[in-house]
Amino acid sequence: MLSLPPLVDNANRTLEDAYKRIIPQIEEGRIATGYFYLSGFDLYREDLENLADPDELGHAPLRILMGRQTNRGTADEIGEGQNLKEELKREVRESISELNNAQIGRLDRLRDFIAEGEVSVRVRNPENGYFHAKGASFRAPLEDDEDWGHDGDEDTRPCATVVGSSNFTKSGHQNNIELNLTSQDRHKAEAFEEWYDNQWANAEEFSEEIIRIIENSEEYQDWKEQQEDESDQETSSEALGTYLEPFELYKLLAYDELSGNVNIRDSPLYYFQKLGYESAKEKLSQFNGCIVSDSVGLGKSFIGGELLHDYRQRGDHCLLIVPANLTDQWEDLLQNDTDEDGNPYFGLEVDGTHLDVMSISKFQNLSYDEVQALKDEFDVLLIDEAHRFRNYGKWRPNPDHDDDYKGTRRHANLRQLRGKTMIMLTATPINNSATDLKNLISLFTSPEELRNKASLDFDAFDEYIELSETRKRIASGKEEVSDDEQQEITEQLQRHSSEISNILNEVMVLRTRKHVKDQIQDSEDFEMSFKPPKLNKQQYSLPAAYQPIYRMLPDVMDALHLPHITVKNPKAGSTLKALYKLNLLKRLESSTYAFVQSIETLHQSERQLLGLLGELPEDEDIDMLRTVREGDDSELGDFVEGVDAAEDLEQTLEEFGFDTTAIQSEEGADTEGDELADATIGEVKTYIREDLTLLSYFLSQFIGDVARDAGDVSDYAVSTRQWLADHDAGVLPDIPEEEMNPILYPNSDLSEVDPATRDFYEAVFSLREFRDPKIDRLAEVLTNHDQKVLIFTQYRATADYVYRTLCDNEDSPLTEANSAVVKGGDENKQDIIQRFAPEASGYQQTLAESGDSELQYVVATDTLSEGVNLQDVHVVVNYDLPWNPMRIVQRVGRVDRIGSTAEKHIHNFYPDGDIEAAIKLLKRLQAKINDIALIVGKENNILDPNEDQILEKTGVDTEKTIGELQVDEIEDSLQKSREIDDVNELDDTSKNPLLRNAGSNEHAAFERYLLKRELNEDYDLTAEDFEYAEDFFDDPPEEREFLYTNVTDHDAGPRPGVFALAHLWFDDDDHESPLGRVRRAFYYKPFADEVKERPVSTLNIDPSVDGEPITGNPDTVLSNRGEIQAVLDERLEVIREGQVEGAFKQGEAFSKEQETILDFISHYVQPNYGDESAPVEEFETIGEWATDIEARLQEVKLANTDEDRILREIFRQNEQYDSFPEWPTVEFLSQLEEFLEENVEASTEYQTKLMGESDVQAKLVCWGVVGQ
Repeated sequence: MLSLPPLVDNANRTLEDAYKRIIPQIEEGRIATGYFYLSGFDLYREDLENLADPDELGHAPLRILMGRQTNRGTADEIGEGQNLKEELKREVRESISELNNAQIGRLDRLRDFIAEGEVSVRVRNPENGYFHAKGASFRAPLEDDEDWGHDGDEDTRPCATVVGSSNFTKSGHQNNIELNLTSQDRHKAEAFEEWYDNQWANAEEFSEEIIRIIENSEEYQDWKEQQEDESDQETSSEALGTYLEPFELYKLLAYDELSGNVNIRDSPLYYFQKLGYESAKEKLSQFNGCIVSDSVGLGKSFIGGELLHDYRQRGDHCLLIVPANLTDQWEDLLQNDTDEDGNPYFGLEVDGTHLDVMSISKFQNLSYDEVQALKDEFDVLLIDEAHRFRNYGKWRPNPDHDDDYKGTRRHANLRQLRGKTMIMLTATPINNSATDLKNLISLFTSPEELRNKASLDFDAFDEYIELSETRKRIASGKEEVSDDEQQEITEQLQRHSSEISNILNEVMVLRTRKHVKDQIQDSEDFEMSFKPPKLNKQQYSLPAAYQPIYRMLPDVMDALHLPHITVKNPKAGSTLKALYKLNLLKRLESSTYAFVQSIETLHQSERQLLGLLGELPEDEDIDMLRTVREGDDSELGDFVEGVDAAEDLEQTLEEFGFDTTAIQSEEGADTEGDELADATIGEVKTYIREDLTLLSYFLSQFIGDVARDAGDVSDYAVSTRQWLADHDAGVLPDIPEEEMNPILYPNSDLSEVDPATRDFYEAVFSLREFRDPKIDRLAEVLTNHDQKVLIFTQYRATADYVYRTLCDNEDSPLTEANSAVVKGGDENKQDIIQRFAPEASGYQQTLAESGDSELQYVVATDTLSEGVNLQDVHVVVNYDLPWNPMRIVQRVGRVDRIGSTAEKHIHNFYPDGDIEAAIKLLKRLQAKINDIALIVGKENNILDPNEDQILEKTGVDTEKTIGELQVDEIEDSLQKSREIDDVNELDDTSKNPLLRNAGSNEHAAFERYLLKRELNEDYDLTAEDFEYAEDFFDDPPEEREFLYTNVTDHDAGPRPGVFALAHLWFDDDDHESPLGRVRRAFYYKPFADEVKERPVSTLNIDPSVDGEPITGNPDTVLSNRGEIQAVLDERLEVIREGQVEGAFKQGEAFSKEQETILDFISHYVQPNYGDESAPVEEFETIGEWATDIEARLQEVKLANTDEDRILREIFRQNEQYDSFPEWPTVEFLSQLEEFLEENVEASTEYQTKLMGESDVQAKLVCWGVVGQ
């Protein structure tokens, strides 16, 4: 039966694909076309071998009936007396004149088909109007045991009919958006054939004219002469190949380098964004996914929009998954936004079916079945803020309920859509760890694919992570190894780091603002302002009353016990305590109000725990309390901070990559352990009372002096100091350095400290205003700007404090009408963004109609530092400076969008002396920093955004621990963030060894961009001019004609030499690769030099360059070509060795059950039952069937997977059979095949197989000589 899809439009399926499937099966065909170009026949010249004998049919088995689809000019010519046949002859001659040498050879095949009577062409020229029909009918021969003939009046041969809009041309069958309906119904076929035969009878013969035109054409005669010359030469054309004119071969080479993307659209992208787009396009063509990680403000959204435009033009259905606050922004960008002339940037319709936008929050809450439905609906996914998917998750096979997954549901849902094209946008790669990057990359590619296509080892991630843990334990003094062992670990880390960097380079586009400024702006045609925002350093001096705070704070923070944290988090409590103390210091820098609020929640938490201990026996172990609390689902904030302040703490930890779920897990078991492991309830009470004592002493030293209106605080402070002195607690205690949780006041009775200090604490916590030169300085800054101002602070409490204080300050320009405050989780966030930046949000008209006032000032936490465009804003104030410099870059990037010419201002606030206080505390907590590096795993960059750099240093400077190195790094970072004059200087990935080379192949994108521009602008070529190249690469690599050229006159070309294009492909590849190749390389070898890989543009061949076939002795050029072949052979051998290594490593990842089953098949099933008949149609014997199943099982790695658990349940927990030999062989194999189909082959986790050594093939596709 001839099978065709019911509708063919050249979008999802091309008519060429449909015809190529059925034409090799047919013996007779009728084709009607409005007009006929030689390109139409050229598509199917190799597929016509089974046509029936013309003598048996009584006519040509393939008949082409054509009319003339005219334009006005042609109609006028015909009206003037030039008949249709003459006009068609002229067009055929013109078509032949446009063919290259290789196409002329194919034309000879058409001449032979016509001459031999297998193809017949007629022209239908009705008296009225034009013949404008497009359609075809095909008949396949009957089976051998069937009689040829008719059942009554009905032709019984299998049939297929196509009727629609496609002419019999290459563009009509490949590129144009067409509409063709198909049928295999015999009655419809007969109706078409009856109509066709009637039209054929009234048509004029045109076959002989075509033969004469071909034979009389100058191009054909030259080709025939060339064929005769080659037959006389000593070296056959097989050694040289088929000659192609220089520019024609150059076009083919260019088409290959551009992976077929030869057109340039008049896009809205800046020059450097076009390079990012070109790079992303290439990576997407290779791995069906790409991470675009350009820094904030460089226009990732526009690159993503341009890619989506391409996919929509192709007819793909696209889904965007973006933060909830960005859904409207994305819809506007794709659908409504225009340039200054009113031209749409992308002009796409977000209709919910072909293009849709979904919030991340909605997506992560979809059920398993709802995500499966998306798999059927969409082809391409764009994920904005993709770093939000960095935490691994996976649904279990065939889940039973909505919570049947492990890890995060957000990642698990996206993981179900593996296999779809994925465009990931994220501006924070420098803050992402190796684990994060591994998880993101695994969403669209696999270890097998990376090995197949790039010879890279994805296991480098896991090996790097594991080794870094070991190296950290050594650097932290937790593990001892010899110097040689340490050196080996360091070298392995460096190797794995390099491999990871190479992987990132394959799948990531990464340019920093610094890179764009330093490298790309030098381009000759690039006009853009790179003037950085003017940076103003607002260093302020605190009143003398604050001096006790900074002097005492490191000692006080170091001495605090904080048992409420350790009780809740026994495994990670000491580490969390260290971070909590650092956080207190950062809150003090942010604002005194935020610091006091933190002390208040700390006080409440300590008193809450003290009350919980109550009358419990003091000599009982503290684990008794933990037993009571077992199963409690209370949050981190219950014992760490209040509800709002808990979020502040988590944001601070997250700034350093800290995962609070990891902190509370069992992962810290390899540290020093639970510091309260042996503590009694009585001792914990003592710790709490000492904390209350120490904090009351600390606050009493300064709080009355820094409050703007101290009220009763000063009086209470005096009485508190007196009580403390009476109880031998009136001074800062000495703290033993080596002892864990030392008693601070061993000679004091502090049992009544809670009631004795309660009034003082309540008076302190009631304070709302403080003597604050920082807020006064901010009011001055705001008064000096008449533009929009965005004030960033890290903490919610500070945001509220700054907003409230400025609104109450008569000297401040803020009012409740012209300003707002935004914190994480605020429901009115989007409304405030639109009122604050209506132009960037596309909200101007709506704002004018709503009557709401436009905002001039916004105070915000870092909830506004990601994912929003605030280009309307001209001034950013960093009220507190994050320790992570990338956070500063992200903040500034909200307003300093690349390409903006408006003058922008940045104000960085910091107190004098704050670095010294911070470093002093960090050094006190150094041992804890070592633990921080251990307890949350290598990959969470706790205190420094470049922890990979820290790790690298430990391999060199082994005299310092990781803690010491991180303190050094933080000090450098703090110093730099205060000293720099250009914020872009902070945006530097070169310090991170994992990211050092990511995106480094931008030069290749640059070469492709220049090549594409040359073809389009200099030579005025369009996609139609590359039909030959497109057709050439449509053929499988092993079936392509071997082409060459010989450039004879080329003064502007490279040094004389030989060039060649090589392709590598897989024999057994189920996945489509661009142009049928997995990898490509273009080599150039000057006659007196070595072979090197070069861009195609090296040839610099233009349409005027002459060439001719090689004559005479070609030994010299063939010898040079042989050297290129040797380089290719060597590279092929290395790649094959890599596949062997990959197979060996894959074997190590077999599960025990998998290995047992594989052994059972090969050593029991095959020898005992291999010759028996198989009960399945595909195989004759059980041996063949078992071999197929064995090969499929060997292609996957099931160690430590849910699939392995299912495999064990099937074969080890079976109620009928206790061992493998008890299974009936057919039932065993059937059960195993069912397992593979349902749990492996239907899963998105196992879609790519590792290619074997023998599957890897490579050869030279074409070659040429320049200036012999």
